[in-house]
Amino acid sequence: TALIRQADEVGLESLIIADGLGWVDFCDLTGDSANNVIDQIAGWSGEAGFAFAKEFEERYGLSPSTSSAGLSHDGTKMALEIMQAVYDEHGELTSELIQDFIETKVWTGEWTMTDGLVMVEYKYTSETTPDPVVGPGYYTFPVLQYSYEDGKCLGKPIFPVEGAVQELQVP
Repeated sequence: TALIRQADEVGLESLIIADGLGWVDFCDLTGDSANNVIDQIAGWSGEAGFAFAKEFEERYGLSPSTSSAGLSHDGTKMALEIMQAVYDEHGELTSELIQDFIETKVWTGEWTMTDGLVMVEYKYTSETTPDPVVGPGYYTFPVLQYSYEDGKCLGKPIFPVEGAVQELQVP
């Protein structure tokens, strides 16, 4: 954050590209210097994610990060849904049945999870495994450009294009 403020103070006209600034309220430290800073960070994928964040904050008195709270929620939910699908299919749960389900249905793309709090869809294919499918609508962390407006820091998606709410603003 000191670099962001100093760049602004000396009048450096540049595009600052950072990663993970949104994990803290860096605007409290930078103020107007946050304008046009680029960041890549996960966000909530829809209303359920925003509702989760609101309830989390009300319950614990702090804002949840999409990475530590949201992705762990989605990973746990995915594991539970896989186990439920295995149980529904076989009437029992064993590590062998779970592994077989993952290899034959999850890793092939036959089974996906489409109601995550952070990503719209968690999908794997034989081409991407062990990684998920990456891109718009799948596993992706959007690129945001910040603006400091009325004492608030607003991260506005600029990429991927499908989720962009503004074009890149170059100082």
